[in-house]
Amino acid sequence: MASVEDDEAYWNETKSKGFNFDDEDEKAGSQLFGVSQAGTSRLSRQLRSAMPNDASGTSLLLSESTLLSESTLSSSSNSVLFSANTSLAPAKPGDGLLSSSGVSDNTIQRIINSDRITELKPRGKLLPDEELQILRRKEQMRWQPPPVEETLRQILLGLPFSLECYHSLDDKKRILDAALEQGNGDAILCVVQFLSKTLKKSHFTHLMSQRPVAANHYAAHLSTRCQWSEFSNLLESLGRSRDVAIKQLGLVIGSIDSPSRLQTLVNCSVSHFSSGSAEMDRPFVLHTIKLLEWQFAATEKFKSLSSGQEAAESIIGKPALDSLAHACRYHWENPKAKNPIPDPLAPSALCQSLGINQRAYQWTALRTKAQEQAWDAVDGLFISRGWFQGIRLIGGSNSIPMADVAAELHAQGAPEEVVVKYINLVDNVEEKISLANRLQCHRAAIDIMKSQGDRLGIIKLKERLPSRSEEQVYAENALKSSSVRWKN
Repeated sequence: MASVEDDEAYWNETKSKGFNFDDEDEKAGSQLFGVSQAGTSRLSRQLRSAMPNDASGTSLLLSESTLLSESTLSSSSNSVLFSANTSLAPAKPGDGLLSSSGVSDNTIQRIINSDRITELKPRGKLLPDEELQILRRKEQMRWQPPPVEETLRQILLGLPFSLECYHSLDDKKRILDAALEQGNGDAILCVVQFLSKTLKKSHFTHLMSQRPVAANHYAAHLSTRCQWSEFSNLLESLGRSRDVAIKQLGLVIGSIDSPSRLQTLVNCSVSHFSSGSAEMDRPFVLHTIKLLEWQFAATEKFKSLSSGQEAAESIIGKPALDSLAHACRYHWENPKAKNPIPDPLAPSALCQSLGINQRAYQWTALRTKAQEQAWDAVDGLFISRGWFQGIRLIGGSNSIPMADVAAELHAQGAPEEVVVKYINLVDNVEEKISLANRLQCHRAAIDIMKSQGDRLGIIKLKERLPSRSEEQVYAENALKSSSVRWKN
């Protein structure tokens, strides 16, 4: 029986001592988190004395849940954190006093920061008034607007954000100005949309009138979203009725696909371009109406004359000069015809209706007829015959310079004799020679220098020409001419 009792006593006994809060007799070498308990007690006193004062002048309280009470820690002669004669002056992370204990600066800083409480924490049982005060303070902190820089940073990085905390008008102005100064379009648009929903229309309009960049961002957003009613209301409230009228004109023109819908454009000209700042654009609108009428008529006639190419030759909605090119290609007038029947689709009629000037007409007709290689039609644009078959330029000073005409004909692949004809119509001799050389019309350049008696010029040109080429032989024959009176 004794052996059985000894066995039970063996299995029931333990050498580990349980933890007891009332037991203060611990071994001198026991440590807490790697620091002796006595050292922790001294560290607690040191940190208490190192805590700064808050804004109200009262010292910040150390949380009882984070630091151990000094009464629960026994003194230890083996403490390595502080010596017996250590001064209790405030310690800072990085000081030799703390770093010599083996505790890192980051750990010390975390301990200090964890005890810097910013709000009252309920400890134990609270009175109803105290609990109500704490809840009220938390609610106020919840709705207190964060710094605008932090909110804009979250918008820029695509992080969750909220603008609902910005209640006052000053807060809304501040975050809008900060977004404009930052230059982030997404932030500007987010803030402006928030203001449009939370401000009175008069306040919102006043803010937009003082900040045109924000107004332009919001107007572009509304235009992209096809919110035409809000777009018009915004610009009208800002006094930009001309922008509204031009936008409405573009929408109407884009929707016209038949002659029956031209009336909508007429109505638009009456409602938006009859008064105000948009009245100056009324002539343009009237010309647009005339152009569309001409385009519909020309398209119908083209369809009746040719089949299978209607889609490729459609000119509805094209610019005026494209319509003029169409007229030059399909409705060209023959100036040599006797008693020609006036054609309302002819280029001259279109120019008169839309007020297209002489130079624009000549450029368009020149390119069109040069592509068709209709050189006689090109001559009819610039040259007329006077008395004794003399050449007279059409248009005078309003006409295209002959140097430009020669260059365009050369670019379009015109024969050399056609190009030389217009080179000879250039007034300045030096410009004429330079143009002939630039357009590779060397014979024309040799003839011009020969007529001027410029022997040295022909020699210099001859040296640049390919050996035994036709142009070089032509230059040699010109130099051998005995009928020329050379000046050099």
